[in-house]
Amino acid sequence: MLDWWAPALDRLERRVRRIETDNRPHAWEWLLTRDGRLLKTDALDHHAGHDLVGCQDVAWDIVGVTVELGLSRMERDRLCATVDAETGRAPDPELLAFLTPCYLALQMGDRGLATEIVAAYPAERERLRAAAGWYLRQLRCELLAGARAG
Repeated sequence: MLDWWAPALDRLERRVRRIETDNRPHAWEWLLTRDGRLLKTDALDHHAGHDLVGCQDVAWDIVGVTVELGLSRMERDRLCATVDAETGRAPDPELLAFLTPCYLALQMGDRGLATEIVAAYPAERERLRAAAGWYLRQLRCELLAGARAG
């Protein structure tokens, strides 16, 4: 399903600048401050987790934040502009597009595997199964959109 990316992989790999990314931008990891700013918590060592993501380009976290917080295209573009202003390096739009189905697939698999771990807890298992289904639906939409565009 990602065949259309094959010609671009070498080019994309050359654009990646690996940093110690957060890798876990889930909604429960954010606090809303009294003055309306979002504050990310617990972001120091996720790049060293056991999920095999490791250090990635900042595009990985932008994709994750976009998915997890349900950002619109305009909000994602504003986030990209902020990253560019703060770092002097604009996130690569093609890399963002490539990493989106990758992020969704990882999260879907993570939730799917977790349902087996919590088999003794039916409510938690159902919550994780529903989350895996949500990521699967998002992934299908992304793959269909990519296939049409590619």
